[in-house]
Amino acid sequence: MILDAIMKVFDPLLGFFEKQEGNFNLYYALGGLFLLLVLLIVYVVLNAFGVF
Repeated sequence: MILDAIMKVFDPLLGFFEKQEGNFNLYYALGGLFLLLVLLIVYVVLNAFGVF
């Protein structure tokens, strides 16, 4: 269920990145950093609740 919610959040972002033309490396780099940041936040939150 958590993964479904995350995917619903990222679907519009992925669609936005796919529509952009040129500077693909920049967009993918920013998207990758954003994804890592979100995953880090999710890990910290879950870790706080004792999931991991």
